[in-house]
Amino acid sequence: MESKNLNLDLYFLIERFLSKGPCAPVSKVLREVLNSLNIVPKRFDWKGGQHVQSYDEWTRRFSDVGDDHLLVLCNHITSMLDQKSLNRGETSLLQVGRNSLSSDEDIVWKFCHTVANINAKPMIPPHNYRKKQNWIHSIKSREYGCGRLKQVVCPVVPVYGKMNMCLRVLGHLSSVYCVLFDRTGSKIFTGSDDSLIK
Repeated sequence: MESKNLNLDLYFLIERFLSKGPCAPVSKVLREVLNSLNIVPKRFDWKGGQHVQSYDEWTRRFSDVGDDHLLVLCNHITSMLDQKSLNRGETSLLQVGRNSLSSDEDIVWKFCHTVANINAKPMIPPHNYRKKQNWIHSIKSREYGCGRLKQVVCPVVPVYGKMNMCLRVLGHLSSVYCVLFDRTGSKIFTGSDDSLIK
């Protein structure tokens, strides 16, 4: 019953949307079809009795619904579904597959998706991927030389927030990325892109 009511509401909103614009003749045809098939829901009087009503009577009952109500609803739905989306590109109600707005399947985002590039650009997670990105995968993808999106780059606070600077040593001509410790933990060896080991 609820699905039938939703269908009737949708017919009504489609007819209202088509009535203003280049498809006004189609709106008239749809209105005639709805009248001829008696799809319009019955009205109730104050005693609870049901009465057949015409499409015009039904339209007058919802006179406060604007012609652009369907468009407003679609914009609202897409904005709600896009709030957590990483993909801020073009949004369409006609998207299918993993980018479909109606998709509610559990999305699996594997490490191979994180390191994969399409046309030298990183893959973008689908809009309905609700889980947080694994920042370890982001670090690994950077090691493999893959570009990453700003939204999935390793978060600074959780990773580096608990680290303290123990000692600052000058001597290399460029940044140091390789550090080795000896067994005692009292000595470290550093390597850099300047081909020096200290």
